[in-house]
Amino acid sequence: MNETTLTNRLLHNADCNAMFYDPSHWQPEGGPYSARAIQRYVDMAADTGFDTFVCNPNCQAPLYPSRALRSKFDGFERGDAGFFKNAAGEPNPRAAAFYEPYLDLLDAGVDWLAETAAACRRRGMAPWLSIRMNDLHQGDHPGHPMNCHLLRDPAYRLSDRMPNPNAAPGHPKRLRGLNYETSEVRDYMFTLIREVVEEYDFEGLELDWLRRPICCNPNPSPETLETITAWHASLRELTLAKAARTGRPYRFGLRVLGHLGRMRSVGIDVAAMTQRGLLDFVTAGNIHQASWETPFDILREQVGDRIALFGVLNTTFNRLYCFDPQTGIRCRRRLHTSPEAVRGNAAGKRILGADGLVTFNCFFNPDTTRPADREYAYLQTLRETNDLATLRQQPKFYTFSTMTDNQAILPNEDIVEQLPTLIRPRWRREFRLPMIREARAGERALRVQLVVERQEELLEIGLSFNGCWPDFSGRETDRLLAPAVSYGSGKKNNHVGGEILLTHHLPEYRVFEYEFPAAGIGDGWNDFTVYYGGAEPLHDPGREIQCPPLCLVSMEMRVTE
Repeated sequence: MNETTLTNRLLHNADCNAMFYDPSHWQPEGGPYSARAIQRYVDMAADTGFDTFVCNPNCQAPLYPSRALRSKFDGFERGDAGFFKNAAGEPNPRAAAFYEPYLDLLDAGVDWLAETAAACRRRGMAPWLSIRMNDLHQGDHPGHPMNCHLLRDPAYRLSDRMPNPNAAPGHPKRLRGLNYETSEVRDYMFTLIREVVEEYDFEGLELDWLRRPICCNPNPSPETLETITAWHASLRELTLAKAARTGRPYRFGLRVLGHLGRMRSVGIDVAAMTQRGLLDFVTAGNIHQASWETPFDILREQVGDRIALFGVLNTTFNRLYCFDPQTGIRCRRRLHTSPEAVRGNAAGKRILGADGLVTFNCFFNPDTTRPADREYAYLQTLRETNDLATLRQQPKFYTFSTMTDNQAILPNEDIVEQLPTLIRPRWRREFRLPMIREARAGERALRVQLVVERQEELLEIGLSFNGCWPDFSGRETDRLLAPAVSYGSGKKNNHVGGEILLTHHLPEYRVFEYEFPAAGIGDGWNDFTVYYGGAEPLHDPGREIQCPPLCLVSMEMRVTE
């Protein structure tokens, strides 16, 4: 039985740009950006049903008007395209135009971070902070105003040769982050965190170690682990002191990968922190794609019953690209544009023991007039996720997280993906996914699609669900079980303006659909076993089948009436 005292159940993580991606949404009357825009964004979060607003105020540098540190906008003037130069030293007029609304607020004497907290208080939402501990959006350009000045000095940077120290340098935007083994980095981030805790009216602090999940060089010594844990204890003292002054609890926790061993390997010893009573909550998920397999049952055993566990509803279904035949657009799908996917993702987390859910990179958009607009369907769906009984009644979609070649070299970014995988002829592979038992299961069916790479010759493909006899009669289709709005629609800005409804699988895939009784779905982990060529008679087991392996790209499931 979970004994956490936290009552937070539905949390919205709004990054430092969330209220600025399209100012016309939040200030349709035009004019210089004002506090009204901040208030309207917070109002939509409250109207959606969120009980907690988790506000991110920094990249590496502060994006609020800091008195303690250089902010991202110090020295920035309107129209100054050279202020946000890229790594090649080229001016960036688009970035300059994007950030001018921040100047509107500064000119009007409005501190958007303080205004956010005030708006949350007005609407009865708990205002929390989420501090990005190693944001590397401009990691290939250490001198960019987004970064801490320490990133310019290799003495304060991590190696970019992870995970293999003998390999060539890796991707700097993902690996060459701040090194918390150095006291200078810890002091810098302590100063930033102390300012926002002490000077602003928030009541929760999340350290976001998932964007990105690096802290120290891999496999730190016990002494380094202790140093980092003790540093977290000093931040806990900040929150306790603030709670003593205000008379309100000030919650403290971490956002991490859902595999605590991998977090410990880069310096974040979550188990040690929970044993010392430093944490009130742990938020676990993937960095970008949705996690469908985070083992909250195992995490519960590791952190104990007094820690609240939050699951993350991430940006995209997974890394599978889908297709709109009318436009030719190929994109990933936004999770929050499909009510069925939101329910399924939430259900898998709830049934394994997650106490609450956090939306991440799921941005609001009040425009409901656009064609094919399922963009913010989660506004009508999220309230359902608080109650398993309600979720059991509703249509749901499930899938698996998927890997790409780019992701394969970054072991700490996601839970290890089960797909894609290769299956040789006459081999089988089992995959596990958390799901929930259905209400009125006798009236429903579970449709399952196996998405495989197209090749000249395919043997029969069989599928078994929770141990049933494998079915080799899959029907071929090219339609998605869960259409959704594209992530970016081919536009530069991926956060707004998604107007393309993806309805089909890519032509380079073949998709086979199977159907099982929904009564076979159990609470918790469910098993799917794929057989390749198993329908062929085995009168000569030694005979070699001249056929390449099956590449299983993805697996998609939908519970339907």
